[in-house]
Amino acid sequence: MRIKKVSQTTATQAQVVNNENDSKLNAYSCDYINNKVKKIYSADEKVVGKFFGKPLYSKTIITNPSTSGEQVFVDTGLQVSSIENIFFDKSASFLIRSGGTVQCGIGSTSKYNFDTRYFSKADGVTNWQAGLYIGKSLYQGSTVYVTICYTKNTD
Repeated sequence: MRIKKVSQTTATQAQVVNNENDSKLNAYSCDYINNKVKKIYSADEKVVGKFFGKPLYSKTIITNPSTSGEQVFVDTGLQVSSIENIFFDKSASFLIRSGGTVQCGIGSTSKYNFDTRYFSKADGVTNWQAGLYIGKSLYQGSTVYVTICYTKNTD
């Protein structure tokens, strides 16, 4: 592969240096690499990788909670019967309110914390419910973004 190095010399000389070098490695542009590794936040289902050989899907659930406490449940929109594995992506889950942003926590139950808990599939409910903890000082006027990852039985 030939790599073209283009640069300009100092302004007083105003020459363009145009050198080609041989490379034994594949070279990719920064834009190409950034597009491959960027985090995709979407309320729509996206394939984001592989999980033990199966497609790994991700979607972000956006909700405005009207209550707080240990068991705030949010409908994921995913049918229990079609999902094989499901888990939270805490690195991409957060709460936004007028006072700022709160990253998903690590288990604290303070009134200023937001955390993911577990998924529930209660009797008579067809969709997975995401169990959240939202501190009493956070829920009013806030928007919660919970990113979940999952694999499907059909893949």
